[in-house]
Amino acid sequence: MCAGTLKICYNICMNMKETLSAAAGAFAMAAWAAVCPPPEFVTEEDCFEDARAHGHVQGIAISEDAVYCGLYNKVMKFSLADGRCVKSVDAPPHTGDVCWHDGRLYTSVYANRLDAQGRRGLVQVFDKDLNLVAERRFVEGFDGISALDGVLYLGVGFGKGDPHTGCQVMRIRESTLEPIDVVDIDPGITMHYGVQDIATDGRHIFLSFYPAKGSPGMAVYTKDMKLVKTLPQSFSIGFDRLPARFQGGDETLFGVLRAFKRKDANGVAVPGYAVCLRTWAWNGERVRDVTPPAVGAACARPSRWLNLFNGRDLSGWIPKIRGYKAGENPGNTFRVENGCLCNRYDDPMYADGFKQRYGHLFYCRPFSNYVLRATYRMPLPQAKGGEGWANYNNGIMLHGQTPESMGLDQAFPVSIEYQLLSRVQKGRPRSTANLCTPGTNVERDGNLYTPHVLNSTSKTYAPEEWTTVEAEVRGGERIIHRVEGKTVLEYERPQYDPKDGSAKKLIEAAGGDLIIRGGTISIQSESAPTDFKSIIVRPL
Repeated sequence: MCAGTLKICYNICMNMKETLSAAAGAFAMAAWAAVCPPPEFVTEEDCFEDARAHGHVQGIAISEDAVYCGLYNKVMKFSLADGRCVKSVDAPPHTGDVCWHDGRLYTSVYANRLDAQGRRGLVQVFDKDLNLVAERRFVEGFDGISALDGVLYLGVGFGKGDPHTGCQVMRIRESTLEPIDVVDIDPGITMHYGVQDIATDGRHIFLSFYPAKGSPGMAVYTKDMKLVKTLPQSFSIGFDRLPARFQGGDETLFGVLRAFKRKDANGVAVPGYAVCLRTWAWNGERVRDVTPPAVGAACARPSRWLNLFNGRDLSGWIPKIRGYKAGENPGNTFRVENGCLCNRYDDPMYADGFKQRYGHLFYCRPFSNYVLRATYRMPLPQAKGGEGWANYNNGIMLHGQTPESMGLDQAFPVSIEYQLLSRVQKGRPRSTANLCTPGTNVERDGNLYTPHVLNSTSKTYAPEEWTTVEAEVRGGERIIHRVEGKTVLEYERPQYDPKDGSAKKLIEAAGGDLIIRGGTISIQSESAPTDFKSIIVRPL
């Protein structure tokens, strides 16, 4: 059984010291992907119950689509797409660090008891779905584990916690788990126990320890176990190099786990752990924390409001316009003017008409359980060539797919659209905060609702009138629309439409599960110029 879920945060970071950012204007998808820090995790209170009972998470491994956690007596897999706990399997205590390499997950074990042959150590090998495919026992027990050039590096456990210097690293063949050698090392670190966690940048081996007070916490070695240097930091509850799509600059980016007791907005402790995967960069000489400030705030104080729009630029937002790659912003369609996040069509690109160049501006982190509040207006006439239905029409897309997963000519992301409308149309009232369902369906009162539009009960708002809308999103259970504080629409169980071509790929990636429990937030460009004065989110 897999309890709980993780809220995962993707962070595009062009200026890593200050803000989340996605460059305004056109730049290639690879450019922003290369500097994209990793997700953030905030656990629900029951998700890490086993880890909490036994102290902490022991280690992590990050694949292209999942995060694996070693949790003392469990190994768990979490989806990078929406943060769902995909699978949890029992593991021998004390399971420690985990390592992902070439489609396999390797776990290290320092068993609580010797087996009948006097062996304490165990290396287990799992496939991507946490099915055990191989294992080998060893006399030595292990904590840390990592893989480089066909070799697994294992931190040999040291049973006593008394401060000491010197420890051992065993090397075994990745393909057969046959031992190669045991290397005695002394990096000049006074430590408790042995090597706790191991990671690699592709050239070096990083060993992290529980250091004694005043001692360095990490040592960097060559693959031949020659000491390069020591570092003051200790990453001893889990760290791993981020997947290739997060890399590309001069520094190597690592995801580093931090865990602490959760607190509410008043600083009062609440059940469960907040577990954040922060971003650290290695430049060959030192490591530095490059996690944007908003990420740490979101994890440490999940009940606080977060500003998704900084009022100055498109930091943290990723454009995807039909016919163009994710990250490109042709015609400066999305921009900031007078402190507002806008979409505009005054560039020469649109001189010959809108031509169904529908666009969406994605915030860089997905959400699952949250309240979103936005204040908008539609101050200008529709772009030339826009569809009739799109006049004074925009939307906020919830539970959406990622921009890079959209097809080049895909008009709308598979998502739940919180439709924004203004102006009386053909003499009839025109509600805002409606529901549209591109590639999706919902349920109402236990019945599947398949029409594309579901109107709210709101009044009609003038285009130039600032209007505040709110969406309360409860994962895959319930979504509530409010306008100026009044509830105008409710529905349940947002889900993929199995008849939709774009949705079919997402259903397959979700293992056939139709329910949508989280995803991206984006704003639309459908030919109606729109201003957003503020867009804020409060994680629940």
